[in-house]
Amino acid sequence: MSASKPSPVRQLIIGTRLPIPLFEAICHQRELRVLFIKWGPIKELSPIINLKKLKKLHLGSCSIEDLSPIASLTNLEQLSLSNLDRLSDYSPLANLNKLQLLEIEGAPFMPKKVWIDDLRFLASLKKLRGLSICAARFRDSSYYKSLAGSPGLEYLDLPKLDDTSREEIVSSLPNLKYGDVISPTR
Repeated sequence: MSASKPSPVRQLIIGTRLPIPLFEAICHQRELRVLFIKWGPIKELSPIINLKKLKKLHLGSCSIEDLSPIASLTNLEQLSLSNLDRLSDYSPLANLNKLQLLEIEGAPFMPKKVWIDDLRFLASLKKLRGLSICAARFRDSSYYKSLAGSPGLEYLDLPKLDDTSREEIVSSLPNLKYGDVISPTR
């Protein structure tokens, strides 16, 4: 894979540790539509701005502290962020106006937790149909109230909620059909 001559590769799934030089080379593959990175020592996401055609992206267990470069990937339809425990500001995702599915996951049995400052950025994601947030903690205890700005949600998984909060969410999302918040058992 040469940085100077991109290949016609459309999908890459990296299931092992991804070295930074390989990540940088991958980011020159401008025809990529799907990129799955299980884990690696990636701290800086700026090389990813070259992947303008990317529709699906999974980033797992990296040392990322800033999601701003992802904001330039305006063709993203699915985004999965897993175990990014040095990150708490997800507001740069507000620019992803084609996003239909967003997953933010922590590791439920690991000592490090995924923190989320707030979910206000969701109001900008007008095409969002699915949201899954697992094993995450919120700095704002009434974080779920931001979901009212996402009436198109059909699928929703959230950390455990009390019955009153669950009812409030369900009543504010008329299209909600699937997920753990519509079922009182969890």
